[in-house]
Amino acid sequence: MEIKNIKYSNKEYIENGNFEEGKPLISYLGLSSEGGFISHPLINDIQGVSWEYQKENGDLNKVEIFEKENNLFAYPSPNMKYMVVLFDRKSEYHTHPNNLVVFYANGEEKQVISVPELISDQARKNALNPFGEDKEGSFENIWWYKKENEKKMAVDIHFAWDNTETREFDPETGQFGNVIGVSGRF
Repeated sequence: MEIKNIKYSNKEYIENGNFEEGKPLISYLGLSSEGGFISHPLINDIQGVSWEYQKENGDLNKVEIFEKENNLFAYPSPNMKYMVVLFDRKSEYHTHPNNLVVFYANGEEKQVISVPELISDQARKNALNPFGEDKEGSFENIWWYKKENEKKMAVDIHFAWDNTETREFDPETGQFGNVIGVSGRF
């Protein structure tokens, strides 16, 4: 099964029960980019995502995931087999630190992902900071990048106010890999 026709919706469309007017995801994704990164602008008012998947008999079925009171963000896996959804910290369904969820194309929940242990030197130094917030980190963003001409998935993990550890993420296994980068005030 492959994910197709992805759309985001905001509160206005959800309250009216109308995902059809949602903004197509392709308008947010930069499918060609400079420097090998495939990313998107931050989207702060998204409360729903819908997509379609093709069943074995050829029929298209629709999946909708939304929150009435909180934001969420979703990004398909590079192979379009999974949808990775980042729920708000205070989600009614998946709260921090277990608010990253991988769904199969048919909308069935594959696995709930917890914030991993931060492994960058900067994050380890923050663990010793008595004034640091979010010492364990919190999910901030999902995106694609290119590594050796292959699209990969990455997750940004926010820690200590303005800092971010970016890690490789495999939606097939739910495992985090190497640190891609660290940014912020150190």
